[in-house]
Amino acid sequence: MKAMIIEDDPMVRDLNHRFLERVSGVYFSEIIEVNSATNALSEAELTKVDLILLDTYMPGMSVVDFLQVIRERKNHAAVIMLTAASDNETVQRTIDYGVTDYLIKPFTFKRFETAIHKFAESHQTIMNTQVVQSQLDELFQGNTVTTTPPTTALPKGLAQNTLGVVVAAIKQLDETAFTNQQIVEVTKLSRISTKKYLNFLVTQNALQESVDYRKVGRPVTMYQVTDTGALAQLLHQ
Repeated sequence: MKAMIIEDDPMVRDLNHRFLERVSGVYFSEIIEVNSATNALSEAELTKVDLILLDTYMPGMSVVDFLQVIRERKNHAAVIMLTAASDNETVQRTIDYGVTDYLIKPFTFKRFETAIHKFAESHQTIMNTQVVQSQLDELFQGNTVTTTPPTTALPKGLAQNTLGVVVAAIKQLDETAFTNQQIVEVTKLSRISTKKYLNFLVTQNALQESVDYRKVGRPVTMYQVTDTGALAQLLHQ
C-alpha cells in the first residue's frame, strides 16, 4: 500500500509520517509528503495512492475542491482528515466526498492507530477478488478494529528494573501531562531509552499519547496516565 500526507507544515508532515511508520501490523511501501493540495494533484503517484492524510487548511485550493477533483478523476483513495477544523459544514462536505475518518488536532496516537487499522481492514476486504457477506457486514456495520493486545512480558530490549525507574519518575512528576524530556531529567537516562519505555506503556494502555501543536517550534509529544492499575501491574508482572 502507498500513502500520501498533504500538509503545509513540514514539522507536522514529519510527525504524521512517523506516526504512520509506528502503526502496528500495517506496512506502507511508500509514504509521499506533499505541501499543498495543488501540488498533490500534479503528483504522478497520486493515482497509485491507497490512503491520503489530508489537512483542512491548505494554501491555493480548498480541501473540498481537492476532493471533488480527485473523485472526478475516479481516484478512490481513502481519505482521513487530520485537522483543527471541526465545524459541521466542513465535516459534512468532506464526508460527502468519501472521507472515511476525521481526527481533530490534537489527537492521540492510539486514535490515529485505530483509524489506520480500520482503513487497512477495509482496504484488504475491498481488494479481495471475492468478498462474502460477513466481510461486508463487518466493513459497513461493525466497529471491530484489530489492535495489538496487551502483553504480559516485556519486549526484547526492555528491563524490568528500568521500567520501574521510569514509572517512579512518572509518579514523581505528578503532573496532568508530561514530556519525554521531563522523564529524562528525573531518571538521568538517555532520551532514546526513556522513549522506548514510554512507547511500551502507551501500547499497554497505561499512558495516553497526544501531540501539542505549539505556535513556536516543533510539535511536542505529551503523555498522560490513563490507568494507574496498569502501571502497578506492569511493575509486578
